Amino acid sequence: MVTNSGRPPETLSLRDFNRLISYAVFDGKKAALALQLALTEVALNDFFRDAFGERPLSIEEKRQLFYETYAATISPEEWRRMDREEILRLALPGDEPQLQEGRWNQ
Repeated sequence: MVTNSGRPPETLSLRDFNRLISYAVFDGKKAALALQLALTEVALNDFFRDAFGERPLSIEEKRQLFYETYAATISPEEWRRMDREEILRLALPGDEPQLQEGRWNQ
């Protein structure tokens, strides 16, 4: 696939990213299920806090909720099977240093 410029695309839309997560969940990928549940937990939390007039969570609180939900969903055995490169690829710019270094459970 190419863009109007003739170059291959370098980004993925949020809608397509969501579809890829869903596909991986349907394919039985436990990490994808954990990601989907954590993202849904944060989104629903935001939606309902707003609906009931509560203050929105800060970005730090959202990150904490996301990582707690993700960690609660994925088993320690699955973490051990994921190699370090996969874990490091999940880290995002701006994440806490231990997450960027692949130390997710510390």
